Amino acid sequence: RKLPPGSTLEMTDGQVRVTRYFDVLDLYRPHAYAAKPEAEICAAIDRRLDHAVGLRAGTSGPVGIALSGGVDSGYIAQKLVHGGATVLGYNLAYEGHYDEFKRIDRLADLLGITVRKISLAADEILENYTAASAACSEPVGFNNATMRFAALAAQKDGVRTLFDGDGADRLFLGMNRYLLYRKLLRAYGLLDKAGAAGLAARLLGHVPHPEAKKLAIHFRNWSAGIPPYPERTMGATDGYRRAHERAVYRVAVERFAERFPDAAGKAGEGDFGPFFALVSIQMCPEMFFHEPAEIQAPLGLCPAPAYWDDDLVSLAISLPTGWKLKDGKTKYILRQAAAANVDPQYWMLPKIGLQDSFSFVMRSDAGRAWRAARREEVRDSAEYGLLRSALPGGRVEADRLIGLVVWRAEQG
Repeated sequence: RKLPPGSTLEMTDGQVRVTRYFDVLDLYRPHAYAAKPEAEICAAIDRRLDHAVGLRAGTSGPVGIALSGGVDSGYIAQKLVHGGATVLGYNLAYEGHYDEFKRIDRLADLLGITVRKISLAADEILENYTAASAACSEPVGFNNATMRFAALAAQKDGVRTLFDGDGADRLFLGMNRYLLYRKLLRAYGLLDKAGAAGLAARLLGHVPHPEAKKLAIHFRNWSAGIPPYPERTMGATDGYRRAHERAVYRVAVERFAERFPDAAGKAGEGDFGPFFALVSIQMCPEMFFHEPAEIQAPLGLCPAPAYWDDDLVSLAISLPTGWKLKDGKTKYILRQAAAANVDPQYWMLPKIGLQDSFSFVMRSDAGRAWRAARREEVRDSAEYGLLRSALPGGRVEADRLIGLVVWRAEQG
């Protein structure tokens, strides 16, 4: 069993005790910003990010930042420049399929910084995934592994601290799915008040489309008293099984809902955003801290995810969702805070970010051959057999276990 984040483990006379030394609820102050005007909130975000970046920037040599061209990393780059740092940016693209070079050029001109553009081929990404898996103490995500290319380029430039925009999407609700989730919750709330939510769920369950079936599962869960929660991938689910849904909730979410009852709420009521942010913080320490550190440390670098600064986290999780999802935009208040300093139009451009490197690789011949071989290894694993016996219909998405079998092979 893993030690929970923010905890210490003591063993005395054969007795084990786990003690929490950090509690995210200490940072959760939901009433602090309820009546604040937009300009005041923007100024508070700006001050806190300025302080967080300054703490991590160091005093000598160039500072690196992984840049997508969006507000998360761009706002940090802005702060580094204003603090007097020599800034080198690193932008990743996928050969022949995806790049943001024009947008990156515009940002580099606005800030007066140098950006290295790194175009990646599928076979390079596969080779790198193996190397990253060997460096990590747990299976590594494909996109996290791909960020190693930025670290390798930074190492050649003499960079020792590499900033990134991780955390902003979760703290400020930056994913497009949050806009969709809000619409679904509003629709459910209206149906629930009209006494039609159950009927809507049953009808949706008969629609022969996977998204309709997922929506039916959401509606039935919410009607059964399971609050909305993030990070759920339903995959090939073909129907509703109450016992299975309860088990998923118990394993993955219940302990958070019990700790954050005011933020969890009931579907269609209250504010879902704070609960999503709080659960994200508790569920993802490995993604944001362990993997980048384990990948970069052998290269002599230290990752610097500035958005995970305590003061900034406290502000972000305490803000009502209305400040984060507004005017059809994600991260509205973060964009507005960045716009106070540099080119307001730029920060309001549509959201972008590092694209799904796994999907890109799997469009290539090399990627398809690699995946086929890994799927065979997955099917031979004990975990695959366990999941087949436990999941409804025995339907297991083999691709979701590929990281495990690659990591295990690299660990010997």
